[in-house]
Amino acid sequence: MLITALTSILLIVMATIGLSIIKRILLYRKLRYITQGMPKIKSSLMPSLGIRSKGYTAIIEEMVKDPLNSSFYDLGPGLFGQPVVGVTNADANREILGDIDRFPKSSMKFIGNGLVFSDGEIWKHQRRRLTPTFHFGALNEAVDYMVQEAQNFLDEIRPGVPMLAKSVFTPVTLRIIIRYAFGGEFDVEWMAKIWTRFMDNFLLHIIYTQIFGERLVKHLPFCHAYRLGLQVGEKTRELIDKRRVEERDSATGRNDLIGTLLDANLNGEDVDEELIVDEAKTFLLAGHETSSNLLSWATYMMCHHPEKQELAFQEIQEVVGDRDITSEDINKLKYVRAILDETQRLKPIVPLLQPRISSEEAEVCGRKFPKETIFFLIPVVENLREKNWENALEFKPERFLNHETRHPYSYIPFSAGPRNCIGKRFAIQEAVIVFAMMLRKYSVSASSAPVSVRCSPTLTPEGFEVIFKPR
Repeated sequence: MLITALTSILLIVMATIGLSIIKRILLYRKLRYITQGMPKIKSSLMPSLGIRSKGYTAIIEEMVKDPLNSSFYDLGPGLFGQPVVGVTNADANREILGDIDRFPKSSMKFIGNGLVFSDGEIWKHQRRRLTPTFHFGALNEAVDYMVQEAQNFLDEIRPGVPMLAKSVFTPVTLRIIIRYAFGGEFDVEWMAKIWTRFMDNFLLHIIYTQIFGERLVKHLPFCHAYRLGLQVGEKTRELIDKRRVEERDSATGRNDLIGTLLDANLNGEDVDEELIVDEAKTFLLAGHETSSNLLSWATYMMCHHPEKQELAFQEIQEVVGDRDITSEDINKLKYVRAILDETQRLKPIVPLLQPRISSEEAEVCGRKFPKETIFFLIPVVENLREKNWENALEFKPERFLNHETRHPYSYIPFSAGPRNCIGKRFAIQEAVIVFAMMLRKYSVSASSAPVSVRCSPTLTPEGFEVIFKPR
């Protein structure tokens, strides 16, 4: 009886996959005129998927070496079956990112309707509500505990022992975002484990969702990301319930993410609890995974450019010396900031922006596209083209000290337009503090372990081990 039931389930799953594939093939054949005449990617059979996994490096190199510096590329069929247009042009970036009504983001419902992934009125309301969370006063207040957490991170380092960069930087960035957004009331170790597993299954979940649909995918035993997201949601709800009681019994709320949204409810605004949960998950993704990888890549660059590392150390000594870093020091650490900027140019933490889908027929850079065209913005290609940057493939932080004139959409590490990253100043401040304190106490070098580039969805130096030597 059990074997018969399992066989029936297997047949249903296989039939669903088969029908889904046939449907997408037919749709692609119908719409492939959209990418007619665009250069095709030769290094991947399905570039729209390959670029978000192990095929990232080869595909980006192929685009950068294109002698025509093409603005658009044929990335083959997407998960829905429609042709995907790869966008690698600063003017096109400006046109698409500047018009959020004609080019809304594609849906990522399994993460929720947080600020990064929502659209329309929900996004507008949330952006307005959350902007005070990142004003200058709140950021200045955050400096003290960023310094505290950075010191805790330095105390946990084992000098002389190769340490996996991701495991080194993830705890400190996670602790900082948990303190900033949730008042520190989360089990950091538990969250780090859950979030690592979630990110490992991120791309697979997107694929499963497009094959089986939103309703069925929730019940599949191999769909781990969905269940991991539920666990994060449950923990967040527990915190919300606890904080709701505190807010009700206290005259003033806390100045963090949860406090801001709960205050909105107390002030008569209707903020759905699911939306608060979604914002919590969004902040965890956008607030620590990205920062952890930025610090990992910046450290990687220091290991391979010791002369730049020494220049940064000299600046830190001159500006800060042996005292604690203050908010006034952050803008004075210009070379440290330049290292972080140059790192994001060569190894942008989010090299592929969330796809945009045209809501109507649109013209971009003189080319017409029909309604529901999928645009895959790949700003890293403009970062690496010689037409925008002299000796573009070289690591040269000094280029960010010279205030060179360039197209404003040729370098967009925090996106651009109305939907630019709300947490940009927070991320820069956090990275400068942690990075400067690390380089003041330790010099860094790389172990002999092989390093690969992984893009899912943030850019990670997979396997990179760093060795810390006390100064």
